[in-house]
Amino acid sequence: MLASTGLGIVAMLVFLFFNMWSELNESERKKLDAINDVALGFVSDAYHKYQNKELSEQEAKLYAIARLDQIRYEGNEYIFVYRRDGMLIMDPSLPDEERFKVNYYDFKDPEGTPLFQHMNERTKDSKRATVTYVWELPDSLPMIENTLPAPKMSRVIVFEPWNWIIGTGVYMTHVTEKLWSGFWRLSGLFLLFSIPILVLFLIIYKRRLEISEQKQKIEEIDYQNAILEKRVMKRTEELSSALKHLEQAKDELVQSEKLSSLGTLVSGVAHELNTPIGNALTSSTVILEAENRFSEMVARKITRKDLDDFVRRVREGGQIIERNMSKAAELIVAFKQLAVDQTSAHRREFYLSEIVEEVNLSIRPTLRRSSCNLEIDVPEDLHLDSYPGPLSQVLINLISNAVIHAFKEDEDKSIRIVATNEPDGWISLSVIDEGYGIPPELQKQIFDPFYTTRLGQGGSGLGLHITFNIVTGILGGSIDVNSEPGKGSCFTAKIPTSSPCPNSCS
Repeated sequence: MLASTGLGIVAMLVFLFFNMWSELNESERKKLDAINDVALGFVSDAYHKYQNKELSEQEAKLYAIARLDQIRYEGNEYIFVYRRDGMLIMDPSLPDEERFKVNYYDFKDPEGTPLFQHMNERTKDSKRATVTYVWELPDSLPMIENTLPAPKMSRVIVFEPWNWIIGTGVYMTHVTEKLWSGFWRLSGLFLLFSIPILVLFLIIYKRRLEISEQKQKIEEIDYQNAILEKRVMKRTEELSSALKHLEQAKDELVQSEKLSSLGTLVSGVAHELNTPIGNALTSSTVILEAENRFSEMVARKITRKDLDDFVRRVREGGQIIERNMSKAAELIVAFKQLAVDQTSAHRREFYLSEIVEEVNLSIRPTLRRSSCNLEIDVPEDLHLDSYPGPLSQVLINLISNAVIHAFKEDEDKSIRIVATNEPDGWISLSVIDEGYGIPPELQKQIFDPFYTTRLGQGGSGLGLHITFNIVTGILGGSIDVNSEPGKGSCFTAKIPTSSPCPNSCS
C-alpha cells in the first residue's frame, strides 16, 4: 500500500513536470510570436513609407533594420532577418559588414541541419513556423556540459513584399532553467501539501487496518461463539436427556418405594389376620368334634346334661368364631380402604381420626415386632376434604422412619401422633418420637432424595422425600422437623382442611 502511494506521488510529479514543459513551450511560442508581430509591425511601417514615397525602398529597408536592431529582450535575445534565398539582412550575432553581402542559404548548424532551407520549407505553406536548431551560446547564458553550441527554438514569420523571413528565438537552456525553477517551486508546494495528505492517508490506512483487524477479531469471536453455542446446545440436549432419564428413574424408585410400603402393609395385615382366623379355625374344629360326639350319643341314649354340654360348646365356639371373624373383617375393611386410598389417591371427605386408626391397624404388626408403642392424640371432629391415601402414606412413612432411625435396637420405643386444629382452616399433624434425635447439620438434608444414613442396609433415601413431595404437592401444605440430639424428633405437617389441589392433579 505504501509502495503504491509512493508510485502515485512519483507519477504525479512526472505528470506535473511534462505538463509544465508543455505549457512553458507553448508560453514561449506565444511570446516569440508576439515579438515577431512587433517586428512585423516595424517592417510594415517602413514598407508603407516606401509605398507613400516618403522613403526609397533601400531607405525603407534600412529604416526597418535600424528599428529591428533596437529590439532586445531577456538579456541578449534579438530579431534576425534573412531573405528567402539565404541573403543576410540583419543578424546581431553576425558582423554588420556581412549584411546584404553574405548568403547563408547552404549554412548548416553543428548537427548538420540546413537552417535556411529548413526555414523555407516550414514557411512555404504557412507564414508562421517553428524552427529548432543548434546555435552558439552567447557569453551571458550558462553553458551546457561545457559545450558552446546549444539547442535553440525560433519562431519565424514571412514578410512577402520584400520576401523576408523575420524571426526570433530562445535558447532551450533558458526554457529549461525556467522549467526546473518552476518545477522545484511547484514540487515543493506539492510536497508541502502532499505530506499532510500523505500523513492523513497513513492515519486513515492505519485506522482501516485496525478496523479490519477488529472486524476479523469480531468475526473470529462470532465464529467461536457459534461453535460454543452449538456445543452448549448439544450439551444441554445431553443434560436434558440425562435429567429426563434421572427423573424417570426417580419416579420408578418412588413408585417402587410406594409398592414396598404397600407390600409391608400386606405382610403386616396378613400376620395380624393370622390370629383371629386361627382362633376361628380352632373353634370351628372344636364345634365339629362336639357335633361328632353328640351324633354318637344320639345313636345311643342322651341325657339332659349331654344336650346342655353340646349346646354350651357350640354357643362358646360360635361366639369365639364371631369375635375373631369380626376382628378379621375389621382388619380387612381397614386394609382395603387404606390400600384403595394409597393406590388411587382419590379426593374425598373424611375424618382424620379414621385415617389414623386405619394406619394404626395396618402398621400394628410392624410396631409389635419392633416393641414400639404408638400413642394417638387426634380429635374425632377434625374433618377434611382432601386425599386420604397420600395422607396415610405420609403417616406410614414418618412412623416407619422413626421406627428405623430414631431408636436403638434394644430400647423401648414410643411414638406419638398428635393433631390440632389451627386457625383459618388448617390443621397441624405431628409424629413425635423420643429417640436420640437428628444432628443439626443433617436436618437440612433429610428431605433430599436418596439421602439416608442406612445406605446399603435397606434404606432407599426416598421415604422422607416422598413425604415432602406429598405434603407440599397434592396436600397443599408444608412440613418441617424440630429435633435436638438426645431429645427426640418432631415432624410437623401443616395442611389445609380443604386441599387446594383438584382431583385431576393427583
